[in-house]
Amino acid sequence: MANVFHGFLGSDSSPPDDTVLPQEAQPSYQDHFPPPPPPEYGDVPQFPAPDHDFPFEDFVEIPGTPPPQQAPFQPFPPAQPYSCGVCPKSFLEARELTRHMKTHNRPYQCPVPNCSSQGFPSGQGRKRHIEAKHPETVPEAQLWYCPVQTCKYAISGFKRADHFQRHMKQHPGFMW
Repeated sequence: MANVFHGFLGSDSSPPDDTVLPQEAQPSYQDHFPPPPPPEYGDVPQFPAPDHDFPFEDFVEIPGTPPPQQAPFQPFPPAQPYSCGVCPKSFLEARELTRHMKTHNRPYQCPVPNCSSQGFPSGQGRKRHIEAKHPETVPEAQLWYCPVQTCKYAISGFKRADHFQRHMKQHPGFMW
C-alpha cells in the first residue's frame, strides 16, 4: 500500500506526491452541501420558485388536477344594480352612483351674487371657478404671465395654471 499521510492541512509538512488519503478522510460532496429535502407532494415534481409575477400553474399541466374551467360566454355585461333616477346610466357600486348624482344636483354653488353658473359637482370645481371668474374675491389668487414681452398675455396673464401651460406651447424655446 502506498504511503498514508496523517498530517493536518496547513501544517508545515506536506504529503508526498504519491500520498493516498484513506476513504473516510477524502472530501465528499455531502461534506459541503446539505442533502436535498425529501419530496413533500409525492410524485409531483418540485418546481423552482418562479421569477415572474404570473401564476406558473396556468402554464404547466400538473398530473392529477382537472383542466381549468372557462367562464361561459356572456353577450351582455352583468347587471348594474345602482341606477340613476334622472338619466339612463347605471353603476356597479353605490359610491359611483353617489358621485354621479352630484352632476345632476350640483350641490356646490358659487357664493358670488348674480353669478350665472349652474353650480358644481365638486368643491374643487367651485374653487377653480371662483379663482378664474371672480379673482377679486380671492386675495391670494395667482395670475400666470407670459414671459414673451410682445404677447398680450404678458400684461393680462392667465387665471389658471393649466391654461398658461397650454399657451406656452405656442412659444417653443421659452422656459417659464
